[in-house]
Amino acid sequence: MVQLGWFTPQEIATARQEQGVVGDLAGYSFFNIQGKPVDTVMNDRVIGLSLEQLRAIPCVIAIASESTKATAILGALRTGVIDVLATSASNARSVINMQKAL
Repeated sequence: MVQLGWFTPQEIATARQEQGVVGDLAGYSFFNIQGKPVDTVMNDRVIGLSLEQLRAIPCVIAIASESTKATAILGALRTGVIDVLATSASNARSVINMQKAL
C-alpha cells in the first residue's frame, strides 16, 4: 500500500505501533491481532467493504501468500469474516503455532 502511494510509511508505523493494527482485508478494513476493527486515519482515504459488509457475503475467500503474513492471517481469521483461506503450508503452521501460544 505504501509502494502504491496510498499510505505513508509513517501512517503504517503509527497504525501498527500505536493502534495495534496487524493487517487489513481488501485494503480497507484494518484489524488487530484479536480480529477487532481498528479505526485509522487511512480509513477515510479508501473505499471498500467493511467487516460488517463482508460478513453478509455467503463465502469470503482470503488469499495470503507472503511468508511475513502469519500475524495478519491470524487477526483476519479472528474477525470471523473468512470462510476459505488459501495460503502456504508454512503460513498455516505459523498461524496454528501462534494461536496455541496466545
